[in-house]
Amino acid sequence: MNEARSTPVAVFDLDGTVTFDDTLRLVLRQGVRHLPARPWSAAFLPGTWLAARRDVAARGAFKACMLDIMFGGRSRAWMERFAQDFADAILAQGIKPGAQAAIARHRDEGDRLLLATASPELWAGRIGSALGFDAVLGTGLAWHGERFAGRLEGPNLLHEEKRRAVQRWMAEHAGGAAPAAAYTDHHHDLPMLLLAENPVAVDPTERLAAEAAARGIPIVRWGRDWTAPPADATLAGSDRPREGNP
Repeated sequence: MNEARSTPVAVFDLDGTVTFDDTLRLVLRQGVRHLPARPWSAAFLPGTWLAARRDVAARGAFKACMLDIMFGGRSRAWMERFAQDFADAILAQGIKPGAQAAIARHRDEGDRLLLATASPELWAGRIGSALGFDAVLGTGLAWHGERFAGRLEGPNLLHEEKRRAVQRWMAEHAGGAAPAAAYTDHHHDLPMLLLAENPVAVDPTERLAAEAAARGIPIVRWGRDWTAPPADATLAGSDRPREGNP
């Protein structure tokens, strides 16, 4: 077997797991400073918001509507500059210390690092690359020529869509093996988390914390009060080091 395909893979969620905050919310807040590109698209917000509240699968339409309001029609060059400036700001102040340590530990062990996120790949890819990830799976944006079309390209990588994306990547690049480890903060990522040999809940939502307790999944805290674990700490169920504090 190809050596790279046999190397263990650690999968990380981005928002709330590696970063302190939801990057889409921060992007929209940053986008307001440039004035909304298509304010008339706000007419569609109530309907998409209500649908998103009822159905996880509908959240992609709400996300697309928000992005269209702020960025629809902007040039690719403008969007790429914005994405790089935003990624630089997140890298400077928005990465959890426990996440940085976990990424470094996996890299030192020779594992491959996969970032899987519902956030648009346009900025998630820049953040992941700077942090040393080998690959980034993010939600795509659609373009009309050289301008943002105000739509998503492909599925919103949330819940089952994220699980499917990770499985496809593992089939193509890891011989179909299960991830050695997976980290997330949100219950929507439980399908992805359960793919891993060693799932870990990071600063979890209440629902994920309850699922983790019921399933025996370790819970770690990676926020500002994080401290390095003992050198001999191991991930539950294996002899691999545990990243973060229980």
